[in-house]
Amino acid sequence: MNSGSVIFYGSTQQEEYQFALRKDDNKGEAQIIATSMDTISVNTELSERMSDFFNNLIFELDGTYLKFQDMQLTSVKKNDWLMLQLNIKVHKFPSKGLSF
Repeated sequence: MNSGSVIFYGSTQQEEYQFALRKDDNKGEAQIIATSMDTISVNTELSERMSDFFNNLIFELDGTYLKFQDMQLTSVKKNDWLMLQLNIKVHKFPSKGLSF
């Protein structure tokens, strides 16, 4: 397993941010660090809110629920891969005719 981050960008309240998603090995959950593109400083409150949002995000697919459990960054033949491990809870199986 390689350590690393998934980088993505966004804006809020007229300020641009770089977000770095990585695994927090101490807590065993995702951690997102929000860095202002203007001041090059970490916004601790936004980082905590984004981390909480990601760790509590549940995808509901017609009775099947998916939630983040773990992540791993790896490289195979010079290609970088993000593998997400998800918890799955099935309340009912999706309808046959449902397209995702």
